[in-house]
Amino acid sequence: MMPGRPTAVAALWLFASLALAQPGFAQDRETLWTKATAEGRVISLAWDKQHPWDAALTAAGAELVAKYQVDGRREVTEPLGRATVRPGDSRTVRFALPETVRANPIGPVCLFVQLPDRRVLPIRRANAKLTDTVGFRYDAWDRQMRQRTQARAAEQNLAAAERALAVSTQSVANQEASVKSRGWSTLDACTTIAAPANLASARPFDAVAPLEQDEVARRVCVRQVWLANDLITNYVENILPERFANDGNRRDVEAARSRLTATFSAAFVGTGGDVTALLKAIVDRLGGENATVNARLEQLREFARDWSTFAETSEDYRPQFGKAETYLRWQSTAEEVAFRIFGPALAKALNVAWAMEGVPAATTRDLESFLGASLDAYAGCVEDGRKQLATKWENWQAEQARAPQFATSARDFLVRECRQEVGLIDKLKAERAAIEGQLAKAKQAMTVASTPPALASKPELLNQISCSQP
Repeated sequence: MMPGRPTAVAALWLFASLALAQPGFAQDRETLWTKATAEGRVISLAWDKQHPWDAALTAAGAELVAKYQVDGRREVTEPLGRATVRPGDSRTVRFALPETVRANPIGPVCLFVQLPDRRVLPIRRANAKLTDTVGFRYDAWDRQMRQRTQARAAEQNLAAAERALAVSTQSVANQEASVKSRGWSTLDACTTIAAPANLASARPFDAVAPLEQDEVARRVCVRQVWLANDLITNYVENILPERFANDGNRRDVEAARSRLTATFSAAFVGTGGDVTALLKAIVDRLGGENATVNARLEQLREFARDWSTFAETSEDYRPQFGKAETYLRWQSTAEEVAFRIFGPALAKALNVAWAMEGVPAATTRDLESFLGASLDAYAGCVEDGRKQLATKWENWQAEQARAPQFATSARDFLVRECRQEVGLIDKLKAERAAIEGQLAKAKQAMTVASTPPALASKPELLNQISCSQP
C-alpha cells in the first residue's frame, strides 16, 4: 500500500466518523458529504471541509465525465470539462455543460466526477439495491441534448421532403401537359383511339429516325442540365436563405455543410445561374495552357454549341428518353469537388462563412476535375441517349415489318401508351399526396424538435439520481 493514500476501508471509516461528528452539514451521510446540483447548463459540486479528498479537490479541482452507449452497444467515455475552485466558491467547482456530446447516445448519459489522479468521486452511499456510488444523471439536459440531435435529423428530412415535393409537382404538370398535347384525356377515352389512317406517320413519339437521333439525344441531355440548373437556382435563391434565417444565431456546422453540399448534386451547375459563364470562368482560372483545358477543348465547344442551340426551348420540351424530372447527375466525388470550389463563396453570400472553416481550399486539380466530370457526364448522357433511341427505332421498325397485323398493332400500341400515360398522371398524383403527407409529418417533427425542454431554473439535487434507476 502506498503511504499517504487512504484505503477504501479507511475512507469509508472517515465518512462514518463525519456522520457522527457533523450531523448539521448540508452534505450528509447519504450523499457522503458532497452535494451535486444542476441549474441551467451548469453542474455544481460542493463538499464538506472534512471530506477525505478535500485537499485534492481544493488544490486541483476535478473533471466532469460522461459515459453513454452508441449504435452497436459501444460504450463511449467523453470528458465534458475541467473545473477548479473559483475565488468566492469555497469548496465548490462548477462545470459548464455542452449543448451536445460528440456522438449520438442511444440511452441515458451517465455523469461522474473524476479527480486528476483518475479517482472517481463517490456522491452517495451504496445499499442492497444500488451499488453504484459515483454515477448520476441530469435528466433535463439529457432530454434537451437528445432533442437537439432529433432537430438536426428533422431539418434534413424536411429539406428532403420539400425538394421531393417540388420535383413531384413539376412531374405532374409535365405529364398532364404531355397527355393533353397528344389529344388524350381519360382512360375510357383511350379505348376510342382509331388506327392511324396513314400508317407511315403513326410512329411513336420516342421512335426517332437514325439521322435525327444524335440531335435528339443532345437536346434531351441539354434539357437535363437546364432542369438541374433551374432546380438548384431556386434552392440557392429561396430555400437555403430561408433555412439559415430560421436558425437565428445557432451554428450547426454539420447541418450547414449538408445544406450547402446539396447544391452540388448535378453536373455543370455550380450554384445556379448561367452555365456557359460558369464553364468560361473555370477555363479562365485554369488558363489556356492548361493540359486538361486543351484535352477537353473539343468537348467544351461541343457542349457550348449544344447549349446555345437547345437551352432556351428546354422548359417545354418533352424528352424522348428518361423521365421529365430527370436531371444530369454525376459521381459523389464530383459533388465534394464542387463543394470545395463553390462552397466558400456560397457560404459567404448566405452569411454562414463559419460553416466552411476547416474545409480544404480548392486546388487546380479540383477545377480540372469539375470540368472533366461535367463534360464526361454530358458525353455519357449523349452516348446512352443515342443507344436508347436506336433501340426504340429498331423495335418500332420490327413492329412495322409485320404489315398484315400492323394496323391493329399500331392501334393497340397507341391504346396501351395512352393508358400508360394517362394512368401515370394518377400515379404521380398519388406519389405527390404521399410526399405531402411526409412533408406535413416532417414539419410537425421539426416544430416539436425545435422546442427543447427547459433546463432546471433553480438548483436541482442530483446525488440520488443514479444512472441505473428508471
